[in-house]
Amino acid sequence: MRVLFHRATLSLAIMATATVGAAENRFSKPVDTAEIMNSNDNSVVLTSYQGSCGGTENCNSDSCGSTFGDNPMRFKTDTCDCGNWFQNTSAFSGVEAFKTFGDIFFSNNAGFVSGLNTGFKIGSSKIRGQIGGSLGSYDSKGRLVGDLTHSDNQGFLTAGVFKRSNVDNGERLSWGLAYDQLWSRHYGVFADDITLGQFRGILGVALNPCNEVGFWGTAHTNSQTIFPEFALPRQSLQAINQYNLFWSHNYALGARSMLYAGLADSKSIGSWQTGTQFTAPMSQRLSLYGNSAFMFPSSATGPIGSTELLWSVSCGLSYSFGGKAVSRNISGPCGTPLQQVANNGTFMVGGQSPVGL
Repeated sequence: MRVLFHRATLSLAIMATATVGAAENRFSKPVDTAEIMNSNDNSVVLTSYQGSCGGTENCNSDSCGSTFGDNPMRFKTDTCDCGNWFQNTSAFSGVEAFKTFGDIFFSNNAGFVSGLNTGFKIGSSKIRGQIGGSLGSYDSKGRLVGDLTHSDNQGFLTAGVFKRSNVDNGERLSWGLAYDQLWSRHYGVFADDITLGQFRGILGVALNPCNEVGFWGTAHTNSQTIFPEFALPRQSLQAINQYNLFWSHNYALGARSMLYAGLADSKSIGSWQTGTQFTAPMSQRLSLYGNSAFMFPSSATGPIGSTELLWSVSCGLSYSFGGKAVSRNISGPCGTPLQQVANNGTFMVGGQSPVGL
């Protein structure tokens, strides 16, 4: 466990150093190191023949078992098959805290979330499918006001199609389209049960093996009324439409991060948002992950604006059943899902300000 923690810390340190020293472009070429990190199945994670950004995953190229530099050693996989659905499945579990529209004046939520995400073939096409889901339980000890005793239980389902870029072969475009479904039991301080949906899409262009820029956004599919039994105005609740620009970077040792910012639907409580996503491998199978999202309201600064800020922060561990935790370049591990399972950052729930501001 100490060794795994050291590897994750090293990945995070490289991510931080790269951010500070981005102008030097020090991570746009292979890392010269002879260090070898082995997972439980004794497969190589990091060696002196690393890829263009430091990882060793090899399935993004049509020349399987390709080499880097003068080292003739082949990688673990010597076939261009990206693997079956099990090999492209990851399980994750962590902690999450968030504030949503239902908590607008009184509280926020904290608890645990776990889930699975997998990618699979669609015939012989380069377009692949993905499906995943998560379950979370929050506020196990109840709340200070409103619904005092019930925990907030959530479920997310994400299903869609995608195509990763392939920078080794000059294919710079990646894209994905997914449908997200949210079920929430005892949502907000008044313990409403809600079922909401949205479409989520992403389009990226690889600038080089280590950097990608693009757009991702959401569009809600339905609305639902909450606060029906209380003096507050009845609210039409839906997923908030988001329009974000992003920059992704792949680091030495196979870590990866995304930074994004954009606008929210003008008809909702939100005005604009920003967020981050990252993964830091501890071995070929195990990695740390983290997400954050902050949506700033359209209301004026002061008592109202301070209560209407929406946010989400989560972190935890992710396990890759196919040993694809390390990302060799910005195209990512072949066959694995392009988009995360929806969470409270990528699926922001809102409506109009209850005070009409």
